[in-house]
Amino acid sequence: MRPEDYLAGMVGRESEAVLIDDLNAVLYLLSPAGARSRMHHLSAFFHLLSYAARANNSLAIGIVYKTDSKALSARSLTGISDFQVEGEVVGNELLFRSPKADWPGGKFSVPLYFDPST
Repeated sequence: MRPEDYLAGMVGRESEAVLIDDLNAVLYLLSPAGARSRMHHLSAFFHLLSYAARANNSLAIGIVYKTDSKALSARSLTGISDFQVEGEVVGNELLFRSPKADWPGGKFSVPLYFDPST
């Protein structure tokens, strides 16, 4: 079974939330047809997943880890999102920031009840 087949099965499932913790890795697991084709497949998948989440009143979250690449385009991993949030551990809290969010100061934090360095 190809990775694309597993991804397609996620779109049709009913769930309250779908969390994909490393879209960077998913991108490179897709067919080795070339970087442009992989990005096209992942972009189409995530747009379908996002639509299904809105239609079912659920949540779809894809986590993208920053890379050293300076080139951002509509076909970049961050370019396929509906909404972007940056996260950072600050002391004993996880701080979330987004200029588009309706949060006081565009950010909020949640306490961490464990040591994130372990």
